[in-house]
Amino acid sequence: MAKDGNGVANSNRPLPRSHDAEQSVLGSMLRDNQIISDVIVELRAEHLFSDAHQRIYKAILKLFDTGRPVDLVTLAEELDLEKISMILVALRISWKFGTALQPPLTPNSMRK
Repeated sequence: MAKDGNGVANSNRPLPRSHDAEQSVLGSMLRDNQIISDVIVELRAEHLFSDAHQRIYKAILKLFDTGRPVDLVTLAEELDLEKISMILVALRISWKFGTALQPPLTPNSMRK
């Protein structure tokens, strides 16, 4: 719920919408799992404008609530990879914060 100038909740005003802000929050949660407990106090999935962001947020909460690590791999598993566009959003968040996944090197990959 949006707040007025006095910090009082105002149900008549819509929440501000910012795709970049939503990505930043989700990216921060992926980057530092310790902030998730702080974020969930203030933010609910329905506060997010993007349907993809809402689904990602719900998946993050499910992982967090079950004690699983919250990262791009577990997030992708939770989202079943069927919605590749949502994973791409998560990867964009990862790139934005400089934590892009790199494929692991295997001994065979180094052979010519």
